[in-house]
Amino acid sequence: SNTAFTLPFYAYGTKTTSAIGLSGTTITLTFSSAHEINNDTLIYVNAIAGITGFVAGNYKANVTSSTVLEITVAGIGGSPSTSTVNIGAPAVQDAFTTKVYGSCVFADPKNAGEEYIIIAGNANAFAIKVSDSTTTSIAYPSDIQLSEDANMIQALNRVYIFRKGKTALEWNQTLTGSPAFTKVANGTFTQPVLLDSSNNTTVLNGKVSVAETGHGLETGNTIVIVDGGHAGLNDGDEYRVTKVDADNFYFYVDGVDDDTSGHSSKYIAKLPSGGGYIHMPAPEFGVLHKERLVVPYVYTSDSSPAQRDPAILDEVLFSEGFFPDQYDPTFGLFRLFAGRADKVIGMFSFAEDKLVVFMRKSIHVISNTVSLNSALKEHITDEVGLVARRSVVQVGNQILFLSDNGVYGLSFIDLYNLRGNDLPLSETINATIENINKDHWDKSVGVYFNNRYYLAVPYEDSEVNNRILVYNFLNKAWESEDTVGSTALDGSSVNWDIQNLLVAGEGNDRGVYAINSLGGSHRIDASSASNEDQLITSIGGSTQQVSILSNITTRDVNFRTADRKKFRSFELQVESNDSLVSDIDIRFRTKNEDGVVRAGNLRDFNGNEDLARSEDISIRGRIASLRAYSIATQLRVVTGKPKIKLIKIKGTNAYRSEQKAI
Repeated sequence: SNTAFTLPFYAYGTKTTSAIGLSGTTITLTFSSAHEINNDTLIYVNAIAGITGFVAGNYKANVTSSTVLEITVAGIGGSPSTSTVNIGAPAVQDAFTTKVYGSCVFADPKNAGEEYIIIAGNANAFAIKVSDSTTTSIAYPSDIQLSEDANMIQALNRVYIFRKGKTALEWNQTLTGSPAFTKVANGTFTQPVLLDSSNNTTVLNGKVSVAETGHGLETGNTIVIVDGGHAGLNDGDEYRVTKVDADNFYFYVDGVDDDTSGHSSKYIAKLPSGGGYIHMPAPEFGVLHKERLVVPYVYTSDSSPAQRDPAILDEVLFSEGFFPDQYDPTFGLFRLFAGRADKVIGMFSFAEDKLVVFMRKSIHVISNTVSLNSALKEHITDEVGLVARRSVVQVGNQILFLSDNGVYGLSFIDLYNLRGNDLPLSETINATIENINKDHWDKSVGVYFNNRYYLAVPYEDSEVNNRILVYNFLNKAWESEDTVGSTALDGSSVNWDIQNLLVAGEGNDRGVYAINSLGGSHRIDASSASNEDQLITSIGGSTQQVSILSNITTRDVNFRTADRKKFRSFELQVESNDSLVSDIDIRFRTKNEDGVVRAGNLRDFNGNEDLARSEDISIRGRIASLRAYSIATQLRVVTGKPKIKLIKIKGTNAYRSEQKAI
């Protein structure tokens, strides 16, 4: 695109100090003069003698004054010596690379839905405003640094960072002041208790006000009337409450008599269906379904989460409606395939209260989740499963996803007709699918935009997504395989990868954005007259210009007969864009007999000149009467950014006589 974003990166000069303090897990570094380090940025701290558990590396600086800063490191101890310590710019090398571990789209509800791309780095996150590229830093808790891939979503007035086996982080979506992620509620859950204080209830104009010290309720919680104690409050009725403060709440009831003098009623928050509520169980990912957050139930919700014992990989857990920090384990109600060697890979919220649960070897649907006690589970198939959670997208009444056998479509017109056809959607590019690196294809990610399905995959030996496959629903065909060149115009190496694909922005800014693991965010298929990619592939680096190497290979043409043909001539109609002259290399590839024949360049048919800007041309040429079963056209762009409007091949059967050849 015309712009690219990067994480802030500061090349600090080396500072030294021997004034080192340690309190708990916080190291204090005091300098004899101003250290000139910015708060909440990364610094590299060398080994510190006497502190056990400390490893030299990149750490987030908490600046307390112009001469003092702190870093917090979990698990350290001991007593620092007076030896000199070096502090400087963060190290950019394999062991200490600052990178992006997760990303998502964020629509700011406080600013008319202005869209941002939130990217999670090592030491903090950044909100990148799509409309003007400005960034806002969002801090992590002082003891948190990301070091593994994470998953992010915006749901229920929060943005979540899910960390497999570690307590998730949440942000309240506020960009002003000092925005920061915090850990979600964890540890022991305080179960509902009976609220039965004397004279706790007054009623006026249908508003029932309740005074209960430390009631523990939040706005939106459901309470149950245990003992109404007053006309119009019926035992067993349920109401959603509004919290006034820690000791007061209210709700509304139709037909209840006024009573401002106070009477005694008994209430209790809605009770769990299972063995008691728990907090969020340290999931790898989560999805929003019918105002509930749904997560895999693999880890505990303890302050220090652990895998459940025995290990259970096929169970999902629903939060209470509108309360993503409160979950109700229902004694295995949502185990999908107990007794089978299968595990939950991804989930997708579909229409009509259907949650599609993709497992590695099977697919299931959970429906009727308004009340979890009446929810239904259906096993759809164990013919196919999901290999890449982020490859799942919805297109109309279908869900597309990457499986062992390629890209399939799951149709819900007929719930049990999963594929519509016996062949996967990717059958025509099966050779390409076979070349995906299956050791890393779980990283594949897909999005749907502008009638196209974009699927980024790790191709051949790559361990990161380095190629985008594009399916055009208007043409009903895979139309492109997009990559980035390995060398920039200035000769520098291009280290390109696609950590995530996101659809973001409004108006002319709306499009598909590729997030680079080193901090770049780039628009895919942006409208541009240039024939060069513009990339930033190193933190703090400048924009690299990379030539787009374009080519078209048509399908093999055989005139729908098995006879041998004589291919005689071709016709091309080509148009230059408004900014660049054009030239293309023209070749033809035949099968049986196999071979490649070069017909020349476009300029050879245009008076030895490139095709001028905004001009179009129709050229014709011979193919030397090639004899073969089929022929394909191969066009490679030499100059410019031409539009190919028509490709035509002429030929006849090579042998028309039915007599035996002698």
